[in-house]
Amino acid sequence: MATILSGVPELSSRKFSWYKPGLGARGSAESSDFGPVGTKLWARLYNDAIDEGFVLKSHRSGRRFLMCLHKVDEDHGEVLGWRFLAWWEMGEGQRERRMLEEHERFEVLLIND
Repeated sequence: MATILSGVPELSSRKFSWYKPGLGARGSAESSDFGPVGTKLWARLYNDAIDEGFVLKSHRSGRRFLMCLHKVDEDHGEVLGWRFLAWWEMGEGQRERRMLEEHERFEVLLIND
C-alpha cells in the first residue's frame, strides 16, 4: 500500500452543507469558505500516482477520510466545481487506512466561487 505524501491538506466537515447526514451523504461548500484565493485545498496524494485530493475530518466524530478528485464540473470551459469521493478511512499513521465499502462512500463538491 502506497504511503500518502506529507502536506496533503486536511479540511473540516464543519464547513460543508450536508445532505443525508452520515455515511452515504453528499456535502458541498464554496472554495472561498476555506480561505482566500490561492489557498491550497487539495494536493497530489501519492508519490507513485497522479491522484489528487485531501483529508476530510469529521467535526463530530474526529474520523478522517481520504477524498479523491473524481470529476470536474465545467460549463463552456469554465470550471464550476470539483467533486471528490471518499475512498479510504484514515488511521493514525500515513499508511494506516481502510478502504470504504461502496455503500459507505460519499461525495463532496467544492464550488468554484
